[in-house]
Amino acid sequence: MKTLEKIILNTWILGLFLFSTSILLPLNLRNIPFFFFVITACFYLTKSKKIINLRHSKILALNSLYFTVMALSLVQSDNTSESFTNLLSASPLIIAPLMFYSVHSRLVINFNFITIYLYISFFCSTVLFFLLLIIHNYFQGYITETYFLHFPERINIGFGKYSIHPLYASISVIISLIFSVPIFEKAKTRSTKLFVLLSAIFLFAILLLLARKSAILITGLIFVAHFFKRRNRKHLPYFFIALLTCSALIYIIDPLWLRFYELIETIQHSGQTSTGSTYTRLNIFNCSLDAIKNAPFFGYGVGDVKEVLTVCFLENNSTYYNTHNQFLGAWLSAGFFGTSSLVLIFFQGFISALKHKNIIHFSILSLFFLMALIENILERQDGILIFSFFTNFFIFMETSNSSRITTYDIR
Repeated sequence: MKTLEKIILNTWILGLFLFSTSILLPLNLRNIPFFFFVITACFYLTKSKKIINLRHSKILALNSLYFTVMALSLVQSDNTSESFTNLLSASPLIIAPLMFYSVHSRLVINFNFITIYLYISFFCSTVLFFLLLIIHNYFQGYITETYFLHFPERINIGFGKYSIHPLYASISVIISLIFSVPIFEKAKTRSTKLFVLLSAIFLFAILLLLARKSAILITGLIFVAHFFKRRNRKHLPYFFIALLTCSALIYIIDPLWLRFYELIETIQHSGQTSTGSTYTRLNIFNCSLDAIKNAPFFGYGVGDVKEVLTVCFLENNSTYYNTHNQFLGAWLSAGFFGTSSLVLIFFQGFISALKHKNIIHFSILSLFFLMALIENILERQDGILIFSFFTNFFIFMETSNSSRITTYDIR
């Protein structure tokens, strides 16, 4: 392998490692891996293809479509400055598919080797991040009887550049829990299996501390589906013990139980005046849908959504919120075409995961899809980076052509 090619390949591997450990990086450095991915894409796209796979071209086209549609919505926007800021933030959505396309069409990589080490690195980094956070909290005297009540807000704003929104912290925890399954299965020693098991229990405790009821419910759904997919009757007692333990902890921990109680109350009295986050979200959805009715096909432009919603909330004597639904947010930005392009990413991802029987890919896509129903996950850096990487990583890996000319084993 030529020296320059080896440098670029190592740059790409470094980018993968930095991405998998990015939770340990300060906020302003978490996008560093994508600078390495830009270098990788620029280099390999200048090289001739050694592998012809039309499926890769289709994936590139569909996974790049959302960013393309958002960019085209510039013509609808009056706020040019906001538009370019939003597009710059969303640039990983075009960088990731281009990077994986360039790598898969020019090289053969041992992705079985890469995948398990990506799982391990991501899992261990998440465990380490929250372990250091708990240790810091202990020495700062934060661990008191009100720890559960204040932990979500403290992690959101109380740790400077290492702060992270509780919902996006929950996404990293859930992905790590999903990765813990293959890591546990591939562990060769009892001590390693014990470490993975204890770490998974620790991460589940962190999920409860973060107190996002949507994240807890989504985790439950994913692992219930995972359990019934495996159909392992030997583990049935452990499954029900875990389920009962989880339910008991939610009931016992007052701040957590109040969140679920508010959800139940809102559902039971949906037609009456209420308060709380669930009721607020319902009002946000109604306001967003009203705005969509006035521009259903082309939207308002990627830079004008905030102004449109602000007007709507002022008319209803409410403070500003984003749509809290990525599909509605995409519709407001780029109309029907914006939402359709996002749906296509999920559609082809689910089809590929089912075709290749990849339960890890399917679980992570389910996580992103369900989160997109209750949050604008593509309007924050943490959400954009993790979504753009994994939606491309798995599908390109699954559709790689087995007959390639040049083989590079990075071990």
